[in-house]
Amino acid sequence: MQQQALKSSQGEKDLLRFFALASSAFALREGAPPVPGTPSAYRELVREMRDYVRRLDLAKRLQAYGHAMKLLSSPQHNRGDNHYFLLEMNPALMSVQVTTFKFGESTLANQKYLEIERKLRNTPGAEAVLVSVDSLDAVRKAYPNYFLDTAVFVQLIRETTRTLTPPPRPSRRSSDTRQLDLFK
Repeated sequence: MQQQALKSSQGEKDLLRFFALASSAFALREGAPPVPGTPSAYRELVREMRDYVRRLDLAKRLQAYGHAMKLLSSPQHNRGDNHYFLLEMNPALMSVQVTTFKFGESTLANQKYLEIERKLRNTPGAEAVLVSVDSLDAVRKAYPNYFLDTAVFVQLIRETTRTLTPPPRPSRRSSDTRQLDLFK
């Protein structure tokens, strides 16, 4: 798999479609309109989501990303002399390896990245990511959502795809809108 730039509408077509479907499912659960180009019928939406969740093995992939971000946040990786972080993620094996490189080791970091990428080329869902930052705080500020716990999102996807029955519509009488219970 190649690196994903999902926020700029680039990336693996199936992942983009899945996230559009998930956004629509969440919107419908909250009484909001679905994402354009996705089914407006809840049953059809959930059926399509189920297919992507199964084919892409999304639960394991998202858990691997969350684990990688937690590893990067750990004190052992957040030392001042580390400048490059090479992540080798293999969701099927539930493994994430982090290799750190110092500022002057950019050539070595890039060589190792290409080596890992070749090694993982035929491993479904696995990928290598090379991050270059002066500090992980810069990454946290630029991409705060990557450091959130993916377990919450995975649980919401499981809840959504568990049944084809749409959830109750939010009441319009109250100023409260029914929102997803993210933190049970």
